Amino acid sequence: MPRNRTIVEHIEALGENLSESTLFAAGPVKPTSKYVTISFANDEKAILDLSEPAGPTWLTVLRSLSDEGVPPYVEVDARGKITLLLQPKLLPVASIQPFEEGPDLRIEFHYSHAIHLLRRKTPGYEQFVALLRESQKKKFPVWVTETLEKHEIIDVRPDNFKKPTRAKETGE
Repeated sequence: MPRNRTIVEHIEALGENLSESTLFAAGPVKPTSKYVTISFANDEKAILDLSEPAGPTWLTVLRSLSDEGVPPYVEVDARGKITLLLQPKLLPVASIQPFEEGPDLRIEFHYSHAIHLLRRKTPGYEQFVALLRESQKKKFPVWVTETLEKHEIIDVRPDNFKKPTRAKETGE
């Protein structure tokens, strides 16, 4: 099975032509199979399937992140369909320490009381550690994405995204 591709970038446009009432109609009826194209500022595209249980909620989250200027973290399968949506946070690094004398690291961020772990087995580990250390040393925040349940860091990016002119919604 091919590995999912990751996109972390500002949203340039949401290609949709559905109303809120269509997406959130009361009752057990699922929306019919409808796809929304998400265009990112780096010219990548992804498809959101609104017939999936999380689809309408994810569309609302993507709209909100777009309005706030926050780049979403999405994993996309080989067909371009979004399989995971998470919200990165822009955080300054407070400290980096070994976790329980193992190969993993405990990362502390200003403004957060959670224990954040960077596992050695995480793809991109070396790059993430280097960026986190540079962030701590030079005192600049980084975009951090982590799992919801365990606060395991799965992505770290500098705050150098191409800012979209303004995410727009287009009917397709």
